[in-house]
Formats: sequence, structure tokens, C-alpha cells
Amino acid sequence: ARVVGVMDLLPQCLSSDYLFYDPKYSFMSLGVISALKEIEFVKQHPEFGEQFKYYYMGYYIHDCVKMKYKGAYSPSDLLCPVKFTWHPLDDCRDALDKSTYVVFSEISKSAEVESKVTKIEEGNSK
Repeated sequence: ARVVGVMDLLPQCLSSDYLFYDPKYSFMSLGVISALKEIEFVKQHPEFGEQFKYYYMGYYIHDCVKMKYKGAYSPSDLLCPVKFTWHPLDDCRDALDKSTYVVFSEISKSAEVESKVTKIEEGNSK
């Protein structure tokens, strides 16, 4: 199989940039194999330092079939485009189903408020 993979080694992570191959080899799930080997690389190279512990799969575009597979890897976090804070993908999926642009930090705040309200309501029902 002819496969080309491009990645960056950064101080804190391995960033998977591109993977392309002849489509006739799609049945081999080369993208999955590549991701698993890159994750394994991060785990097996402590000599890069304590900070080198993350695997970055690149951009996640929720409504793009070719990129949506990235959401199958767990745990996965998304960077808020406004606050530059990380948020679990699972917490963001519903909002991403409704809109192409989401401020993830607002989702987290509303989830915290919802959780507190539920706890208060549960406490009042006893």
C-alpha cells in the first residue's frame, strides 16, 4: 500500500497533519491504524519530557463526514474559539448538531447551572 503520513512533534503533543493513500486500500482502515500508531508513539516516548503526553488529531468538523471519525476517539476535547479553553466533545455534540459555530465555554456554563438547579430541585423534593 502507498501511504503518506505527515505529523509534527511539538513540545506537548504529536500533531497528526495529513494522511493520504490510494483509495483502493480503504478497506485496510489505514486512518485508524495511523491514529493508533501515533497514539502508541506518544505513550512510548517519555524521553520527550513530561509535557509530551497529548495526541492532536487536527481540526474536527462536526458536519464533515471525512472528519467526523475523529469524534470516535475518546477522550476528545474541543478548543473554544472564544475563550481558548478545552471542553469534552461529548458535552458539545448536541450544540454542534444545531449550529456550525458554537462557543463551547457557554455550553459548559449552562451545563453547570443546569446541574446546580437539578441538585436544588432534588434537595427540595425530599
